[in-house]
Amino acid sequence: MFNELKEKYKLLKNHTLNDLAGINVNGILLSQNSNNTFEVVYCNSVRKPQTSNLRSLWKTRRQGTAVPLIVACEYENKFSVCGPVGDEPPVYENIEKNIALTICSEALDMESYPLALRSVKDNLVTIEDKTIGLKNEGLFANHVLSESYKNNQDWEMFKEKSLQVIGTKDNELLKALGYELTPLDSLTHILKAEGKKRH
Repeated sequence: MFNELKEKYKLLKNHTLNDLAGINVNGILLSQNSNNTFEVVYCNSVRKPQTSNLRSLWKTRRQGTAVPLIVACEYENKFSVCGPVGDEPPVYENIEKNIALTICSEALDMESYPLALRSVKDNLVTIEDKTIGLKNEGLFANHVLSESYKNNQDWEMFKEKSLQVIGTKDNELLKALGYELTPLDSLTHILKAEGKKRH
C-alpha cells in the first residue's frame, strides 16, 4: 500500500523520525495541495504495535506544534491508526487495508488541512459503527445498513457491482451507478435511471 500512496502523493524524505520498538518508519506522505498540510506517517511492523509506541511516534513528529497528522502502521495485513488530535491521541486497531487506504487517501486529497482533519475524524468514528465512509443522516436506521444486508439474497451480486465504482467520483461515479446525466445548465444535471427522472 505504501508504494501505491507514494506514487500519488509527495514523500517527505528528509525527516528526523526514527524507528521505534520494532516499528519501521517508511516515510511521511504529504498532499499535493499546498493548502493541505496534513501528514500521514506510514509505518510497518512485524506484529501489532503497542498503543504507547504509536502515540510516542505521533507526539515526536508533532513536536508540540499544530501539525495535523496520523500515524498509520501496517502489520499482519491490518493497520493501526493513531491520531489525529489530542494530548493522548486515540489509537484504532485491526483496520482493514482498504479502509486504511481510504482514510489516508481521502485526507491527502482534500483541498485544505481542516477538511482533511474532518475527513479523518469522520472516517475513524465510523469504524466502530461498521459503516466506514458512509454518512447516514435520516435515510435508514444504522441497523438496516449494518445488519439487514445479511438476509438479502442479492448481496453477493451487489458486492461485485460495487467493485466497478471504486475509485470513481463526480460524474463518473453517477454514470457507473447506472444514471444518465442530462445537462440542464452549466451547474445542474438531471439524473435519469432507466429513462426516468430522479428528483
